[in-house]
Amino acid sequence: QATNQVLESRLLFPARATFASTTPLGTPLVVGSATVPTTTPVADGTLYYHQDGLGTVTELTDVNGSVAKAYAYDAYGNILESPGTVEQPYTYTGRELDAESGLYYYRARYYDAQIGKFTQRDPIGRVGGNNYYEYALGNPTLHFDPFGLKAQIVIWAPVGIGTSSFGHVSTNINGTTYSFGPNGMTNEPTSVFNQRNSFRSSLGLDLTLTAEQEKALEECLKRDQPDYNFLTNNCGAPVQRCLNWMGYDIGKVLTPSQLYESMTGVGLVGGTIFYPGAGTKPAQAK
Repeated sequence: QATNQVLESRLLFPARATFASTTPLGTPLVVGSATVPTTTPVADGTLYYHQDGLGTVTELTDVNGSVAKAYAYDAYGNILESPGTVEQPYTYTGRELDAESGLYYYRARYYDAQIGKFTQRDPIGRVGGNNYYEYALGNPTLHFDPFGLKAQIVIWAPVGIGTSSFGHVSTNINGTTYSFGPNGMTNEPTSVFNQRNSFRSSLGLDLTLTAEQEKALEECLKRDQPDYNFLTNNCGAPVQRCLNWMGYDIGKVLTPSQLYESMTGVGLVGGTIFYPGAGTKPAQAK
Protein backbone atom coordinates (compact mmCIF):
# COMPACT_ATOMS: atom_id res chain seq x y z
CA GLN A 1 0.00 0.00 0.00
CA ALA A 2 1.49 3.33 -1.04
CA THR A 3 0.33 6.78 -0.06
CA ASN A 4 0.42 9.88 -2.21
CA GLN A 5 0.35 12.56 0.46
CA VAL A 6 0.81 16.25 -0.22
CA LEU A 7 2.26 18.19 2.71
CA GLU A 8 1.07 21.76 3.08
CA SER A 9 1.90 24.55 5.51
CA ARG A 10 -1.61 24.45 6.92
CA LEU A 11 -3.53 22.95 9.77
CA LEU A 12 -5.41 19.65 9.32
CA PHE A 13 -4.90 16.92 6.78
CA PRO A 14 -4.51 17.87 3.11
CA ALA A 15 -6.47 15.99 0.48
CA ARG A 16 -4.88 12.66 -0.31
CA ALA A 17 -5.69 9.26 -1.76
CA THR A 18 -4.37 5.87 -0.73
CA PHE A 19 -4.17 3.24 -3.42
CA ALA A 20 -5.31 -0.02 -1.91
CA SER A 21 -5.68 -3.54 -3.26
CA THR A 22 -7.52 -4.43 -6.46
CA THR A 23 -10.83 -6.15 -7.06
CA PRO A 24 -10.73 -9.79 -8.15
CA LEU A 25 -10.85 -8.50 -11.74
CA GLY A 26 -7.76 -6.38 -11.16
CA THR A 27 -9.51 -3.01 -11.04
CA PRO A 28 -7.58 -0.68 -8.69
CA LEU A 29 -9.47 0.69 -5.73
CA VAL A 30 -8.91 4.16 -4.32
CA VAL A 31 -9.39 4.32 -0.58
CA GLY A 32 -8.75 7.65 1.12
CA SER A 33 -9.60 6.93 4.76
CA ALA A 34 -8.37 4.14 6.98
CA THR A 35 -11.70 4.14 8.82
CA VAL A 36 -13.64 2.97 5.76
CA PRO A 37 -13.45 -0.74 4.93
CA THR A 38 -12.43 -1.71 1.42
CA THR A 39 -15.51 -3.92 1.03
CA THR A 40 -18.95 -4.48 2.49
CA PRO A 41 -20.97 -7.71 2.28
CA VAL A 42 -24.41 -7.73 0.65
CA ALA A 43 -26.96 -10.47 0.11
CA ASP A 44 -25.65 -11.48 -3.30
CA GLY A 45 -21.92 -10.89 -2.87
CA THR A 46 -19.45 -8.14 -2.00
CA LEU A 47 -19.33 -4.45 -2.83
CA TYR A 48 -16.16 -2.37 -3.10
CA TYR A 49 -15.77 1.17 -1.79
CA HIS A 50 -14.38 3.96 -4.00
CA GLN A 51 -13.25 7.26 -2.46
CA ASP A 52 -11.87 10.55 -3.67
CA GLY A 53 -8.83 12.44 -2.38
CA LEU A 54 -10.71 13.67 0.70
CA GLY A 55 -11.73 10.13 1.59
CA THR A 56 -15.34 10.79 0.55
CA VAL A 57 -17.18 7.66 -0.60
CA THR A 58 -18.27 8.25 -4.21
CA GLU A 59 -19.33 4.77 -5.35
CA LEU A 60 -19.78 1.17 -4.35
CA THR A 61 -19.28 -1.37 -7.13
CA ASP A 62 -19.71 -5.11 -7.42
CA VAL A 63 -17.09 -7.61 -8.55
CA ASN A 64 -17.91 -6.88 -12.19
CA GLY A 65 -17.44 -3.13 -11.77
CA SER A 66 -21.14 -2.30 -11.96
CA VAL A 67 -22.15 0.65 -9.76
CA ALA A 68 -24.54 -0.44 -7.01
CA LYS A 69 -24.55 2.89 -5.16
CA ALA A 70 -23.29 6.38 -5.99
CA TYR A 71 -23.12 9.68 -4.14
CA ALA A 72 -22.94 13.33 -5.19
CA TYR A 73 -22.17 16.04 -2.61
CA ASP A 74 -21.75 19.77 -2.36
CA ALA A 75 -18.46 21.17 -1.04
CA TYR A 76 -19.50 20.90 2.62
CA GLY A 77 -20.80 17.33 2.50
CA ASN A 78 -24.52 17.70 1.91
CA ILE A 79 -25.65 14.71 -0.15
CA LEU A 80 -27.26 15.95 -3.37
CA GLU A 81 -27.94 12.58 -5.00
CA SER A 82 -27.51 8.95 -3.93
CA PRO A 83 -28.91 6.61 -6.57
CA GLY A 84 -28.99 2.92 -5.65
CA THR A 85 -30.68 0.87 -2.95
CA VAL A 86 -27.65 -0.07 -0.85
CA GLU A 87 -27.67 1.44 2.65
CA GLN A 88 -24.34 1.93 4.44
CA PRO A 89 -23.03 4.60 6.84
CA TYR A 90 -19.78 5.88 5.29
CA THR A 91 -20.12 8.97 3.11
CA TYR A 92 -18.51 12.43 3.27
CA THR A 93 -14.74 12.26 4.08
CA GLY A 94 -15.33 8.64 5.05
CA ARG A 95 -17.28 9.54 8.18
CA GLU A 96 -20.54 8.02 9.37
CA LEU A 97 -23.72 9.99 8.71
CA ASP A 98 -26.32 9.68 11.46
CA ALA A 99 -29.62 9.35 9.60
CA GLU A 100 -31.72 10.58 12.52
CA SER A 101 -29.81 13.79 13.32
CA GLY A 102 -28.28 14.42 9.90
CA LEU A 103 -24.87 14.96 11.54
CA TYR A 104 -21.52 13.41 10.68
CA TYR A 105 -19.60 11.66 13.46
CA TYR A 106 -16.01 13.00 13.59
CA ARG A 107 -14.92 11.15 16.74
CA ALA A 108 -14.30 14.13 19.04
CA ARG A 109 -17.44 15.99 17.95
CA TYR A 110 -20.24 16.12 15.37
CA TYR A 111 -20.27 18.06 12.10
CA ASP A 112 -23.33 19.73 10.55
CA ALA A 113 -22.99 19.91 6.76
CA GLN A 114 -26.00 22.23 6.53
CA ILE A 115 -24.05 25.05 8.17
CA GLY A 116 -20.54 23.77 7.41
CA LYS A 117 -19.44 23.80 11.05
CA PHE A 118 -18.92 21.51 14.03
CA THR A 119 -21.72 21.47 16.59
CA GLN A 120 -19.40 21.54 19.63
CA ARG A 121 -16.42 23.71 20.52
CA ASP A 122 -12.95 22.48 19.56
CA PRO A 123 -11.79 20.41 22.59
CA ILE A 124 -8.24 21.75 22.25
CA GLY A 125 -9.42 25.36 22.42
CA ARG A 126 -7.63 28.21 20.68
CA VAL A 127 -4.74 25.94 19.70
CA GLY A 128 -6.95 24.68 16.86
CA GLY A 129 -7.59 28.23 15.64
CA ASN A 130 -9.59 31.29 16.66
CA ASN A 131 -12.88 29.84 15.38
CA TYR A 132 -13.84 27.00 17.73
CA TYR A 133 -16.49 25.60 15.37
CA GLU A 134 -14.78 25.99 11.99
CA TYR A 135 -14.43 22.96 9.76
CA ALA A 136 -11.40 22.46 7.47
CA LEU A 137 -10.29 26.11 7.66
CA GLY A 138 -13.39 27.04 5.66
CA ASN A 139 -11.95 25.25 2.62
CA PRO A 140 -13.32 21.68 2.62
CA THR A 141 -12.24 20.98 -0.97
CA LEU A 142 -8.58 21.09 0.08
CA HIS A 143 -8.58 19.97 3.72
CA PHE A 144 -10.43 17.66 6.07
CA ASP A 145 -10.42 17.17 9.83
CA PRO A 146 -11.03 13.45 10.44
CA PHE A 147 -11.22 13.60 14.23
CA GLY A 148 -12.52 17.11 14.92
CA LEU A 149 -9.30 17.92 16.79
CA LYS A 150 -5.57 17.96 16.25
CA ALA A 151 -2.50 16.64 18.05
CA GLN A 152 0.82 18.22 17.26
CA ILE A 153 4.52 17.91 17.81
CA VAL A 154 5.90 21.44 17.89
CA ILE A 155 9.40 22.34 16.70
CA TRP A 156 10.62 25.55 18.37
CA ALA A 157 13.18 27.92 16.84
CA PRO A 158 16.74 27.91 18.27
CA VAL A 159 17.55 30.60 20.84
CA GLY A 160 20.63 31.53 22.84
CA ILE A 161 23.87 29.57 23.12
CA GLY A 162 22.86 26.81 25.54
CA THR A 163 20.83 23.62 25.13
CA SER A 164 18.10 25.55 23.28
CA SER A 165 20.52 26.69 20.59
CA PHE A 166 19.39 23.68 18.53
CA GLY A 167 15.72 24.43 19.14
CA HIS A 168 13.19 22.60 21.28
CA VAL A 169 10.49 19.95 20.91
CA SER A 170 7.15 19.87 22.72
CA THR A 171 4.02 17.77 22.19
CA ASN A 172 0.49 19.19 22.27
CA ILE A 173 -2.28 16.64 22.79
CA ASN A 174 -5.81 18.01 23.06
CA GLY A 175 -4.74 21.26 24.70
CA THR A 176 -2.07 19.89 27.06
CA THR A 177 1.61 20.43 26.23
CA TYR A 178 4.29 17.95 27.29
CA SER A 179 7.81 19.39 27.37
CA PHE A 180 11.01 17.62 28.48
CA GLY A 181 14.14 19.42 29.66
CA PRO A 182 16.82 19.52 32.37
CA ASN A 183 14.10 19.65 35.05
CA GLY A 184 12.29 16.61 33.66
CA MET A 185 8.91 16.27 31.96
CA THR A 186 6.32 18.98 32.51
CA ASN A 187 2.71 19.19 31.36
CA GLU A 188 0.51 22.26 31.40
CA PRO A 189 -2.22 23.93 29.34
CA THR A 190 -0.93 24.64 25.86
CA SER A 191 -2.12 28.24 26.04
CA VAL A 192 0.06 28.83 29.13
CA PHE A 193 3.09 27.11 27.59
CA ASN A 194 2.75 29.02 24.33
CA GLN A 195 2.45 32.36 26.12
CA ARG A 196 5.62 31.71 28.10
CA ASN A 197 7.46 30.77 24.89
CA SER A 198 6.16 33.61 22.73
CA PHE A 199 9.70 34.99 22.52
CA ARG A 200 10.36 32.48 19.72
CA SER A 201 8.43 31.11 16.77
CA SER A 202 7.52 27.49 16.18
CA LEU A 203 6.21 25.02 13.62
CA GLY A 204 3.36 22.68 14.56
CA LEU A 205 3.37 19.24 12.93
CA ASP A 206 -0.15 17.78 12.73
CA LEU A 207 0.02 14.08 13.53
CA THR A 208 -1.79 11.48 11.44
CA LEU A 209 -2.87 9.52 14.53
CA THR A 210 -6.24 8.08 15.46
CA ALA A 211 -7.87 9.10 18.73
CA GLU A 212 -6.76 5.78 20.23
CA GLN A 213 -3.17 6.38 19.12
CA GLU A 214 -3.23 9.89 20.57
CA LYS A 215 -4.30 8.43 23.90
CA ALA A 216 -1.50 5.86 23.77
CA LEU A 217 1.04 8.59 22.99
CA GLU A 218 -0.16 10.71 25.90
CA GLU A 219 -0.05 7.80 28.34
CA CYS A 220 3.50 7.02 27.19
CA LEU A 221 4.65 10.63 27.71
CA LYS A 222 3.27 10.53 31.28
CA ARG A 223 5.64 7.71 32.23
CA ASP A 224 8.77 8.32 34.29
CA GLN A 225 11.62 9.53 32.08
CA PRO A 226 15.38 8.98 32.44
CA ASP A 227 17.42 12.01 33.49
CA TYR A 228 17.91 14.67 30.84
CA ASN A 229 21.13 14.61 28.84
CA PHE A 230 21.74 16.99 25.96
CA LEU A 231 23.33 14.29 23.78
CA THR A 232 21.65 11.05 24.83
CA ASN A 233 18.26 12.03 26.29
CA ASN A 234 17.30 15.51 25.18
CA CYS A 235 13.97 17.30 24.63
CA GLY A 236 12.96 15.12 21.68
CA ALA A 237 13.86 11.76 23.22
CA PRO A 238 10.59 10.98 25.08
CA VAL A 239 8.34 11.45 22.05
CA GLN A 240 10.84 9.52 19.90
CA ARG A 241 10.73 6.58 22.32
CA CYS A 242 6.94 6.69 22.44
CA LEU A 243 6.52 6.77 18.66
CA ASN A 244 9.03 3.93 18.25
CA TRP A 245 7.10 1.96 20.89
CA MET A 246 3.89 2.60 18.93
CA GLY A 247 5.45 1.01 15.84
CA TYR A 248 6.77 4.05 13.96
CA ASP A 249 10.41 3.66 12.95
CA ILE A 250 11.62 7.08 14.07
CA GLY A 251 14.98 5.78 15.23
CA LYS A 252 17.10 7.81 17.64
CA VAL A 253 17.83 11.30 16.39
CA LEU A 254 19.65 14.18 18.06
CA THR A 255 18.09 17.45 16.94
CA PRO A 256 14.54 18.78 16.43
CA SER A 257 15.35 19.18 12.74
CA GLN A 258 16.25 15.49 12.45
CA LEU A 259 13.07 14.52 14.31
CA TYR A 260 11.00 16.47 11.77
CA GLU A 261 12.71 14.66 8.89
CA SER A 262 12.22 11.22 10.49
CA MET A 263 8.53 11.84 11.21
CA THR A 264 7.90 13.06 7.69
CA GLY A 265 9.64 9.97 6.33
CA VAL A 266 7.22 7.57 8.04
CA GLY A 267 4.07 9.52 7.13
CA LEU A 268 3.34 10.94 10.58
CA VAL A 269 3.12 14.55 9.43
CA GLY A 270 -0.25 15.33 7.89
CA GLY A 271 0.26 19.08 7.66
CA THR A 272 2.05 21.98 9.32
CA ILE A 273 1.24 25.41 10.71
CA PHE A 274 3.65 28.21 11.51
CA TYR A 275 3.20 30.01 14.84
CA PRO A 276 4.90 33.42 14.64
CA GLY A 277 6.93 34.75 17.53
CA ALA A 278 9.96 36.89 18.18
CA GLY A 279 13.32 35.88 16.74
CA THR A 280 14.02 33.57 13.82
CA LYS A 281 11.78 30.91 12.28
CA PRO A 282 12.42 27.17 12.68
CA ALA A 283 14.41 25.99 9.67
CA GLN A 284 11.46 23.80 8.55
CA ALA A 285 9.06 26.77 8.33
CA LYS A 286 9.50 27.71 4.68
